Formats: sequence, C-alpha cells, structure tokens
Amino acid sequence: MKVGDMCNREVIYIDRAEGVIGAAKVMRERHVGDLVVVDASVDARAPIGLLTDRDLVVSALAQDAADLTRLLVGDLLTRAVVSVSEDAAVAEALRLMRVHGVRRLPVLDASGGLVGLV
Repeated sequence: MKVGDMCNREVIYIDRAEGVIGAAKVMRERHVGDLVVVDASVDARAPIGLLTDRDLVVSALAQDAADLTRLLVGDLLTRAVVSVSEDAAVAEALRLMRVHGVRRLPVLDASGGLVGLV
C-alpha cells in the first residue's frame, strides 16, 4: 500500500504570517492538534513547517502574556519538516517517523506540493 492511499487529505494550512492566537483558534474550531505552515507569498502548497498544539503550549505560553498578541506562527513553527512522497510505501513512512521521532509526516506529490498528512 502507498502512503497516498491512506493519508489524511483534509489538511489544515496556515500562513507563517498569521498570529499564534488565531492559529490556536483554528485548532480549536477544527478539532486538530497540528497545522501545516506555508509561506503564502512563495508557494501556498509547499509546507515550510508544522505548528502543533504542543508548540503553542510550550513556546507561546512561556512568553510574556503581552507578547502573545504579536507572536506569529512563523516564530514558533517546527522547521525541520520530514516529509514523504505519496508514492512511497507505508513502511517507508513508518521508518521515517521512527528514525526522526516525529508523529506527523507531510505527504507530498511529485512537484513538492502538500497532498496529505500521516
């Protein structure tokens, strides 16, 4: 089985220039624990990072409360994004997740565009 056959294709995106408070609201409203971060000024389909609920709790809440309104998604995102091709075997996705210690893996098409998440 290929990764593209089993990945979640309903991925929630957010631009790096959005505020973290808005990102938290999106997570709450959509009942998700992660957002794929893109730079809409460059390519709205290519992931540049991930923002997780843990990123918000650990990083954002450690900031001074007054700074939260100015804090942007781009300030907190996890940049070292490990991704996998939609044509890769599921075993390869599992291997990448295990080796890199990640729980979320963006799935990309042949042109590098985001098509899903595992």
